[in-house]
Amino acid sequence: MPIDQQFLDEIERKLAVHAPSLAAEYRAAVLEVQPVLSEADFRTWAEEGVGLAGHSLRSWEAASDYFRVSGDVMKVLPSAAFRHWTHAGRGLAEYSSVIAAAFFKASPKSIPFLDGNQIT
Repeated sequence: MPIDQQFLDEIERKLAVHAPSLAAEYRAAVLEVQPVLSEADFRTWAEEGVGLAGHSLRSWEAASDYFRVSGDVMKVLPSAAFRHWTHAGRGLAEYSSVIAAAFFKASPKSIPFLDGNQIT
């Protein structure tokens, strides 16, 4: 079942409040991840990004990297491990949005060398 346009637009509107470039990263990521995720997983993925963006003043930068690399990370992690990765990044954002952004940014190159327990 395809995601309704109203949901897509609402997520984009919430992200644009933080930074116009964040909404653009989201739109680009949607094209990559929507075809491979179930509707429920897609909604969770999008809402995680919104939550991350609103965590602190600069956490939108971590959310931007989250959206930018999600498609690549999904290619190497099964669904449960992907959720674990997302939660790990969100946990880092509680301490530092800069560290969370670096975590997301480095993930596509580093995750293939880690097992599921080492992601965090």
